[in-house]
Amino acid sequence: QVELGHYRGLFRNAHEHLAAAGVVALGGAGNFAKSAPDGKQIALPKDIPCVIAAAGVAKDGSQPGFSSRGPCTWKGVKFYYDYPGDAPLGKPDVTTFNAGFPCWTRPAWAKQRKFEESWKSDDGAYGLYVGLQGNSFAGPHVAGVAALILSANPHLTAWQVKETMESTCKDLGEKGRDVSYGA
Repeated sequence: QVELGHYRGLFRNAHEHLAAAGVVALGGAGNFAKSAPDGKQIALPKDIPCVIAAAGVAKDGSQPGFSSRGPCTWKGVKFYYDYPGDAPLGKPDVTTFNAGFPCWTRPAWAKQRKFEESWKSDDGAYGLYVGLQGNSFAGPHVAGVAALILSANPHLTAWQVKETMESTCKDLGEKGRDVSYGA
């Protein structure tokens, strides 16, 4: 990950304005558990308080070793001293599926990676394969939940959508909010 220093504040300012305008920003928490130190695994913009960061679990409920964990700090970022190292921001926010389900892809690509074939078109040009994984798959699941929440009440703010998700989700891992699964 690239260290952005004070420039992180520009991204945060932009996303806070988006939230104020009603935009619900979200995304997969990242796949950096094995490659980044604690506190640096969730990258911009998912490390911003108003952006929903989604960690992932496999179809069987286990958390893959690559799934980024929190927390996040805003120590040393000009104008944003609200989450220092001794009082970090709890991230990820929520968790959803990121592995173990069929995805559309090309058979030749899936065969190279030894993915399990679930279904293939008659002409062999495309198919459904199990094996793709990553928190990029968690983001769309959370986007779908946000869309359902907004379809029930389109007047909710971005913060209220986030709060609704966090207060109604199933608790995984340690009791209460934690750095692996969020709420």
